[in-house]
Amino acid sequence: MGMATSPEVDAGKRAYYGRRLISGLIRFIQELAAKNITITKFYATSVTPTGIAILKNAGFQDIGQIGKRVAFELDIMNSDARLAKQYRMMLRKGKAEAPSQTK
Repeated sequence: MGMATSPEVDAGKRAYYGRRLISGLIRFIQELAAKNITITKFYATSVTPTGIAILKNAGFQDIGQIGKRVAFELDIMNSDARLAKQYRMMLRKGKAEAPSQTK
């Protein structure tokens, strides 16, 4: 899954698009957790100072460069980042609510 905003778009629209992308991502991972689908790591890249700051603030770790882009990783299962903790909580809730598969 890929998401991006374009630096060519004015800052107001870019912020709006960014918020929509993030809220869509959160909704998507909630749906996955409800289906008991586990994602162990999230990856992201950014070239803009704002994007890099957002990723660092969200708990992503810098893992290197891809061309001009800074690459980031968030280890969902081990991170203390708020997003990771929330996802693990959603997974636990989904598992607790899942019907038993035993016969």
